[in-house]
Amino acid sequence: MNTLHANDCGADGAPVLTADESILSVFPSIRMFFSEYDEEDEASVVAKGAGNLVVTTKRVVWITSQPGMAEVGYAWDMRYLSLHAISRDTSSFPEPCLYCHLDVEDDVQEVRFVPDDSSKTLQAMFDAFSASAALNPDDDEDDEEGEWIYNEDEVEAGAQMDIAAHLDSILTVSPAIAQAHGGVAGQFDDADEDDLL
Repeated sequence: MNTLHANDCGADGAPVLTADESILSVFPSIRMFFSEYDEEDEASVVAKGAGNLVVTTKRVVWITSQPGMAEVGYAWDMRYLSLHAISRDTSSFPEPCLYCHLDVEDDVQEVRFVPDDSSKTLQAMFDAFSASAALNPDDDEDDEEGEWIYNEDEVEAGAQMDIAAHLDSILTVSPAIAQAHGGVAGQFDDADEDDLL
């Protein structure tokens, strides 16, 4: 995790920003929890207490409310948040929260932010995360465009059926020509599939 120290914050307690970064939203009294995984991929939830959640144009910053700490908070570049969602499912976590999945090779891959008043604050937090994510698109998204998962045989069979239907629509044998050449009316019609089996 990207740990913040006292020198990463200004005198007012806000995070020090880069030249091209600005604050979008600040949410006070937000409790932070993260899931830590061991060698067997067993998760344990760690509570970090309450603090200010700051969403900037570049990152998400959580700064503890507890004074005198060596580590004052945590920060993640928005491009490392692969997912953020409002979770109200109390079977996976006991309180409504903003769930975040981090795309990092760290032990911490899941973070939950819990406001005191979820009915008002959760949606505003989600909107702030969404606004910051829109300003920081994933570099790989352009490369993945058009790489859909599909069954090649089904696509080929569908294309063959489309071609056959198109040819049937433009290539018709007029009944007058068929009878003039000694044919029987309807001899060029498609057979029923049941008759072929």
